Amino acid sequence: MLTERIDRALAALRDCRLRTPALRDVYRVGTPEREALEAALTAVEAADLALTRASPTAGAARWRSR
Repeated sequence: MLTERIDRALAALRDCRLRTPALRDVYRVGTPEREALEAALTAVEAADLALTRASPTAGAARWRSR
């Protein structure tokens, strides 16, 4: 069950990363909407890196929690 939730959340991050640029490009540079979408993309990329980065401690923590 937890794995399904994680997989769905990772898929949502991937979809956001793929689709947000098209929405962002609808707005002109400098508009609040475009700035917000840029910030969202930056946050999604940071989350994706943090969640998928191969880290020795992350793997160990995952196994300890099982």
